[in-house]
Amino acid sequence: MGRFSDAQLTEIALALEASNSSFLWVVRKGDEPQESWMPTSFKEKMLTNSKGLIVREWVPQLKILNHPATGVFMTHCGWNSTLESLTAGVPMLTWPLFAEQFYNEKLVEVLGCGVRVGAEVWHSTFDIKDTIVNKEKIEASLKTLMNTSGESEMIK
Repeated sequence: MGRFSDAQLTEIALALEASNSSFLWVVRKGDEPQESWMPTSFKEKMLTNSKGLIVREWVPQLKILNHPATGVFMTHCGWNSTLESLTAGVPMLTWPLFAEQFYNEKLVEVLGCGVRVGAEVWHSTFDIKDTIVNKEKIEASLKTLMNTSGESEMIK
């Protein structure tokens, strides 16, 4: 499992906030107890507006994917995550990091059940630090799947 840099986590947070979509975001616990990457008041805004929930522990992914409120799944395209999302019928925002994940992303693209958002470069380490996907690209991909346009409905 790859680990995003603080800069990348910040971009994801800003995109979620700007998208105005409700979300459940599972963020792996880092080595440091503080979340220096989190934009000022992001967590408070999301809770106050009932738009988001950040979870720092393991979650039952399959149960979440099968919940009727789940509209989109941002995934690293590991084989199990890809199959679980396909089985649940949840469109994917694909963000492969290394190994076979880029092949799995291609499968999602061919099947027409997701939108690419993430890295274009394969990484050989678990800490992903060199390539930052900006807030605008993440937000645009998220909105593609969350709106009711023709493309969005076709993917769903």
